[in-house]
Amino acid sequence: NEVGMLNCPGGAICTPDSGLHPANQQPDHGCPSTEELPNGLATFIEEVLDISMSARTADGRPVLKGFSWFNEDEAGGTYNLKLQDKDGRVNELGQA
Repeated sequence: NEVGMLNCPGGAICTPDSGLHPANQQPDHGCPSTEELPNGLATFIEEVLDISMSARTADGRPVLKGFSWFNEDEAGGTYNLKLQDKDGRVNELGQA
């Protein structure tokens, strides 16, 4: 499965920068802070990981065995998914 934050409204076809918060109008093409996502994409990834890590089988074993992150800037219609700034420092998303 893939995890990422698309930079488009819902629907069958993703046209980048066509939603309410276009990446091309955000600093570093990032997902902005909103009421639902107070820390932008960092809030999203924290919640996804909390849900994933709490999932258990019927006998109590954890379901999540690994988690891969597609670390690109706007690839495939997403926001900037990089975990580090251009200077190599871990950014807010990377800290999540």
